[in-house]
Order: sequence, then structure tokens, then C-alpha cells
Amino acid sequence: MGEWLLRLKIWGAGLSLMLAGMLGGADTLLSALICFTVADYLTGLAKAIIQKEFHWDWMFAEGLKKVLILVIVAVAVMLDRLWPSDGIAFRSLTIGYYLTGEGFSILENAAGCGLPLPGKLKDILGGQK
Repeated sequence: MGEWLLRLKIWGAGLSLMLAGMLGGADTLLSALICFTVADYLTGLAKAIIQKEFHWDWMFAEGLKKVLILVIVAVAVMLDRLWPSDGIAFRSLTIGYYLTGEGFSILENAAGCGLPLPGKLKDILGGQK
């Protein structure tokens, strides 16, 4: 059992390093994106359960969308490597774009769960649909 667990840890560490490299490094920006993505998925799940609209196919599709966000970030990293610049990089712009979308989605999901939001924020979210 101990050897199996050690091999699992080694494979997990290797996979984590490879994934972090493909996504441009494990920095605060990537950590925020992963945090927002997981939070959006969980708040969407909570909203679906509370509103009695949960479906397994939705859960799978949403999971795939989150994976595709990471794929797009990996493509942006490749673009940065192909066309290096001193300005704002493709990766930063891509992550910023998805952070904004995930943040709005988290707020919409929270409102759908019945949590109160300030009136001005409701107005902004209403205009986003």
C-alpha cells in the first residue's frame, strides 16, 4: 500500500508541474482563475439544487466548460511564447476576461440561491444578460 501511495504522489506532482507549465506558471492570477472557476461551478450547482433544476448532463457540461477555459489559457500561453512582448500578455488578458465572467456568474448564482445583493449590483447584473 505504501509503494502505491508513493507512486500516486509522484504522478500527481509531475502532472501538477506539467499543468502549471502549460498554463504559464502557478502565480496569483492563475490561482484566482482556478478559485473563481471552482466557486462558479459550486454556486451554480447550489443554485440548480435550490431551484430544483439539477441535471447530471448540466453538471458534466459545466465541468467541460471549465476545462475549456484552462485550454484557452494554455493557448494564450503559447501565443505569448510565440510573440513575446513587454506589454500586457495574451495570458493576462485571457485570464482577466474569464475572471470577470466567472465573477459575474458567481454573483448571479448567489442571487439565484436567494442571497440578497445591493440594488446597483442587481442593475448591473441585469444588464449583462
